[in-house]
Amino acid sequence: MKALYVHIPYCTSKCPYCDFASVPVDDSVEAYLDALAMEAAGSAAPRPLESVYVGGGTPTVLSPERIAVLFDVLRTSFEFSPDAEVTIEANPCSLNPEAAETLVACGVDRVSVGAQSFIASELSFLRRAHGPKDIARSVSLLREAGIDNISIDLMYALPAQTPESWRESLVRAVELRPDHISTYCLTFERGTPLWAALENGEIEKKSDDEEIELYEIARAMLGTEAYEHYEISNFALAGRRSRHNMVYWSNDEYLGLGASAVSYIDGKRSTNLREPLHYIDAVRTRGTAACEVEQIAPRMQAIETMIQRLRLRDGIDCAAFEARFGLHPEELFNGTFTELVDLGLIEHDSNTIRPTTTGFHLANEIALRVLS
Repeated sequence: MKALYVHIPYCTSKCPYCDFASVPVDDSVEAYLDALAMEAAGSAAPRPLESVYVGGGTPTVLSPERIAVLFDVLRTSFEFSPDAEVTIEANPCSLNPEAAETLVACGVDRVSVGAQSFIASELSFLRRAHGPKDIARSVSLLREAGIDNISIDLMYALPAQTPESWRESLVRAVELRPDHISTYCLTFERGTPLWAALENGEIEKKSDDEEIELYEIARAMLGTEAYEHYEISNFALAGRRSRHNMVYWSNDEYLGLGASAVSYIDGKRSTNLREPLHYIDAVRTRGTAACEVEQIAPRMQAIETMIQRLRLRDGIDCAAFEARFGLHPEELFNGTFTELVDLGLIEHDSNTIRPTTTGFHLANEIALRVLS
């Protein structure tokens, strides 16, 4: 286990599309940080952490003093590798010079900025608190503070979004020259306000063809700007892939702390209680907030790893896979390997199986065929 995820569930407000475990910031923050300290103290990492990722929510809604407390807690319980990638998520409006300086003092060397769009009307639809100029301001102050590894999140397939407005967002993002860009297709999660608006006919979802058109625009534009399309939704300059997410996509082990956090250790996947107050109470009373624990059978571990690796342009190194699981990945395709090749969804050579460009679009289809 070489990676740690820490969930901070607090936001200034809940976005209408968000289905993550997040709540408006309130007076439970101190109790939550105390519970995190208790959970961290009861956890163990047998080796220095190579990746630490603080997500949410919006972790930077915490005051600089609380952010410092959080990292003191983590460094007290865990050893960080000298070259560990330490990432925190932030929204443009939650960043100011003091916050940026605190992040640097805490050892944060990578910030993921939730921009979502550079179009004012699209940000308004998403009920984001920031405007387009705030994105550039936040990137600038992070760099001035000394953080030189910055990722920007963008969202496409918004109901009123056009190819032209999507191109404008991409152009303005590239102008800031972030090290990493994530492009996420808007999803309508059941139970969210956006889902209700869709069900009531107030908005209309983009068609599959429209989603693919926008996806291809991003792939083409970012490719010409030296961003490597290394994962379905992710693009990076040379050497700037997300090391933390590569742990997930390789199905390696990781520890999760906080409400809704997931851990995957020794083939066992455990999930913490989702509601922050329930999480706090569970850690206080029984020392753990785990509510779901599943032991993954060895063959299923191999299948999950294969499916995750097919999200990556690098695909599956068959020799490394066989050394890890004692199985050649072709044995796990449930009889669909030739079919997927013939459909143009995967390609292979003597040692590598990887998704095609079409396979990137249809990663879920690949997974369904393997699991069926």
